[in-house]
Amino acid sequence: MENSDKKALAFGLGAVAVGAGIAVLVSQKAKASPSPTTATLLVTVTDSETGLPISGAQVSVAGLSLNTNTSGQCIFTDLPFTDPNEITIVTIMMGGYTTMQQSINLTAGMNTLGIQLVPTAPTPPPPAATASLTVTVTDSVTGQPVSGAQVSIAGMALNTNSVGQCIFTGIPVGQYEITVTMAGYL
Repeated sequence: MENSDKKALAFGLGAVAVGAGIAVLVSQKAKASPSPTTATLLVTVTDSETGLPISGAQVSVAGLSLNTNTSGQCIFTDLPFTDPNEITIVTIMMGGYTTMQQSINLTAGMNTLGIQLVPTAPTPPPPAATASLTVTVTDSVTGQPVSGAQVSIAGMALNTNSVGQCIFTGIPVGQYEITVTMAGYL
């Protein structure tokens, strides 16, 4: 058999096959790695007034809920990812703060979201019930009004007018001791 009739083929990456005057370069196409189908979301929650991390805040996304750690963070892994234009809603709740919802467009791989929760104003206690009190001071012997007597109640002091009266307003409802003083009287 002549040399030209011999056919020897070798295959492999970058191998050249030679035979009967034929040269063939064999190569293999690199396969594209599949695009990730899940997303990871790192959420950091802080106080909007102090900037400090909020521990124990409940963070919900895609039907899952986690609580933030002492650094104010939680991480969701393996979140379904299909479309980068799809909006995902993240809800954050914590007692003493306004509940917040934030939208995010998740991308395949790692995503981060920083949230600042706004403290709710403490509910002020209802105002205490108050009353007005009219005091009339008279002379125990004559029954005549005493003008200029000092009357004290609940840390307030007023002097009686020409008809022996003074009027206290805005006194919290309760029991008090009234003190009346006037020069020349016991």
